[in-house]
Amino acid sequence: MTAAKDHPERKPIRLPDNDYSAAGGYFVTINSYHRKLLFGEVVGGVMRLNELGEIVRDVWEAIPQHFENVVIDAFVVMPNHFHGLVFIYDQGSVVRATHASMGSKRTLNFEFILSLY
Repeated sequence: MTAAKDHPERKPIRLPDNDYSAAGGYFVTINSYHRKLLFGEVVGGVMRLNELGEIVRDVWEAIPQHFENVVIDAFVVMPNHFHGLVFIYDQGSVVRATHASMGSKRTLNFEFILSLY
């Protein structure tokens, strides 16, 4: 596999004026930092998740517990990235949830969370 530095700089594909918190279906791709092989390895054509890969899978599968109007669909964890389908259903103007891991009740915006990746 080639190092991340060997890849040309990619242009952002996010639409600058699009509201990514709006209802709809989204194809999500999240890469590891510098595309390091962090989440496991492919052995005989089968992805074998390591501990970090299992965390990625578990966090993805827990999303509906934190966002009542979000449904996850097919996803795959690869050695250095993740792909998943997420569907946001309209229950108001902005998708919001209170994340259980935050000590005080705080409202999170799904667009903000996606912008972290």
